[in-house]
Amino acid sequence: MATEDAHPSQPDIAAMLTDQTRACKAARDAIAAGGEVVVWDREVPQWMVAGIAATRLRWSLKKSLRTLGLDETVEILA
Repeated sequence: MATEDAHPSQPDIAAMLTDQTRACKAARDAIAAGGEVVVWDREVPQWMVAGIAATRLRWSLKKSLRTLGLDETVEILA
């Protein structure tokens, strides 16, 4: 696992995606297939991540876009 001074590697991130939501398996598969993972240099407050996820969910529902696990993610973060 990564130290505090280093970003987690793609395998570390994939290992963190257990079965919290229906989207975790798809995310692990995408990482295994070479999908890009971006890790920011600083921590983001939970309330900010929750707000972003909730906004994305509302926007997706308004546009009738299909999502995978976004509703579950919003519940977890709330």
